Amino acid sequence: MQFFTLNKMRIRFWTRIDSINEAGQAPLNCYVIVNKVKCSDFSVDVMIPVEAWDSKQQQVNESHPLASVLNQKINFIRIRLMQIEMQLSLQEPSL
Repeated sequence: MQFFTLNKMRIRFWTRIDSINEAGQAPLNCYVIVNKVKCSDFSVDVMIPVEAWDSKQQQVNESHPLASVLNQKINFIRIRLMQIEMQLSLQEPSL
């Protein structure tokens, strides 16, 4: 029997403005929230100028020359996290 857990997961990306390098770029990080609890915070191995990040849209502004490539990477991470959530929701709980 398979169980479906209706957890609410949110994925958010943010720039680490406390770690801006000499070129004015900050690392992009991601965190996951499940049922209003922050569960994980990790770097996505991307450096972008702080002004190129649109926190509301959760993507690199299209005016940035690498916006398409960077946004694809961000979307890949988002999709992969959602796949993991789906796999976990299909597992039977351990007793």
